[in-house]
Amino acid sequence: MRQAGYDAREEDPFLEKPALTLSPRERSPFVNRIRLMWQQMSAVIVAEFPKAPGIPAHQEAYLKDVEELYLTDAYHSLSIERYRVTPELIAKVSSGAWDKDSSEADRKQKDAMAARGYFQAFQEVKSTLEKILQGANAGLQADKDHQKWYRELFDPSVQAGILKPSDLAGYRSHQVYISSSKHVPLTVEAMRDAMPELFDLLQQEKEASVRAVLGELAGF
Repeated sequence: MRQAGYDAREEDPFLEKPALTLSPRERSPFVNRIRLMWQQMSAVIVAEFPKAPGIPAHQEAYLKDVEELYLTDAYHSLSIERYRVTPELIAKVSSGAWDKDSSEADRKQKDAMAARGYFQAFQEVKSTLEKILQGANAGLQADKDHQKWYRELFDPSVQAGILKPSDLAGYRSHQVYISSSKHVPLTVEAMRDAMPELFDLLQQEKEASVRAVLGELAGF
């Protein structure tokens, strides 16, 4: 370089630390929007909802009530996602009568895979609920366990070869839309920042009604 007429000097640009403190990672603008909306909406929810009853005294009875809601909950949730399920199919996969190993029809039916995955995820969510009933922080426990819910939800489809294990990496790898709705869900890139923020808000939130309502709305 010197022979070519350049004044070349060795210098390490990393020796001096900048005075400006930057975030360790770039954050989506949606993060600030979610936090602002949470603050604005939480006050309205607290004003409209009755005071939370707290942890139920009879936890076994409460969990039994949750179990009894499974059939209706699974039917409506799967139907919203456009799976063609019936109460009979849902009952079949939850009773053990569904057999992916010996029944070719059960193994290949996409709707059955979804119903079976919903059943497995429901059991994991119920396990999380038991920990919360025993005193665990609801938001923190959901953050710890939600990957298990996700894995169980899609595991039957992976086992049947409908999905690849790599398809389960991250939250989602493509843009999704809601039929007949003007709302457009977050982009794939925004999800990476929005999900940790959601769990932080759930962990910090003391009102159960706010966690339930805004936690549900965040899913859309």
